[in-house]
Amino acid sequence: LYYRSAFHKTVARLVKGSGSGAAGTANLDESDDQDENALIKCIHECLDEAATAFGASLRVYAATLPNIASLSNESESALVQGTVAKICEVRMGSPGFFAAEDPAAAVHANLDQLPTLSIEFLVDTAVDAAMSHCGRLDDAVALRNAVVTAKKAGLESAVATKWDQAISDKERSLADSLIDGETRHVVESVGLAPIADALHNMEAVFVEGQLISSHPGLGPNDVQAAMKDFYDSLYSPPTPAFDMIRDPVLRKYARSKTAQNVVELYAKIYDTLRSDRGGYDDLSFLSMP
Repeated sequence: LYYRSAFHKTVARLVKGSGSGAAGTANLDESDDQDENALIKCIHECLDEAATAFGASLRVYAATLPNIASLSNESESALVQGTVAKICEVRMGSPGFFAAEDPAAAVHANLDQLPTLSIEFLVDTAVDAAMSHCGRLDDAVALRNAVVTAKKAGLESAVATKWDQAISDKERSLADSLIDGETRHVVESVGLAPIADALHNMEAVFVEGQLISSHPGLGPNDVQAAMKDFYDSLYSPPTPAFDMIRDPVLRKYARSKTAQNVVELYAKIYDTLRSDRGGYDDLSFLSMP
């Protein structure tokens, strides 16, 4: 890219100077069209071949990412982060690309005809390949870091926004999976799990007219003991730390969502036991002592 731009500039100077008797133009083509110059045509052909080869190599890399990950003991996302970082480092140090920190010092190369050399092609191809294998929050963090690195190398804002949103959605999905597991752990810790499980099992075999209190695990003594454990736990409720979530906003969401899930489960149990089909003569166990 650097030499293509340099040759174009040189030929432009020579053509411009030909009117004043500049001798160097005798060996150049007579045409004013720089692309007809043999040397420039050769540079273009070499550049086209290199760009095609790079694009094909990147696509193969993306397609074989799981195999490479299994051989390297690194996740697909970590590999993509490293690849994007390395290529961006090369781009930032090359005079053939825009330098994000000092655009005026770079040779501004037009990549419209060489899309496979664009930073957008790199991110779209590599990050998209890793997204389907993003199964941990650490993977999502790695992909986000890859996009941040690409931004510094000149990634278009629209493409960056697209991948930021996709990664955020993936992080939320992964967090929801963690929340489900932590919710179950909290429910077991506060004593509501036996009642919740018994109610779930009852729904599968419930017949019209059957009382909840007659179902195994939902007798008066069972629910009274469970509700007592729950109310006792409120004096020192278990709170998941979610230390594996690095994003403080996402961590706060996970904690809040877990608490909300427990509250919703309690409300469902409370309303179900108080319903007409409950069959409990004394509901005082539902009141916090």
